[in-house]
Amino acid sequence: MILRIGRGHIKPGTWNAFEEVYRNLLVDGEQPRGLRERWLVRDVDDENGGYTVGLWESNEDLLDWVKSESFAEIQAQLKPFFVGDYQVHTCEARLHERLTGDAPES
Repeated sequence: MILRIGRGHIKPGTWNAFEEVYRNLLVDGEQPRGLRERWLVRDVDDENGGYTVGLWESNEDLLDWVKSESFAEIQAQLKPFFVGDYQVHTCEARLHERLTGDAPES
């Protein structure tokens, strides 16, 4: 599994509008092949800071999405909200342990 983690800041006072656009484009919009889960999280110590986390089946699926026209269009619509730098890191999941949920069947 591959995780793509982005970190950035948006213009003060625009979080709700940003979240609505994000939801419309990414949650309610086209779902790329290989995307298993997606999170948008807001920093509890900085109301203008946040992270995006995507869990992908493979790096190839992620790269196909990032190179797509759909991704470029989405980025163009989200870009006006951002200020400062936006960093993205692609990571390979090496160890995962699910600590909540139903107990395994015996």
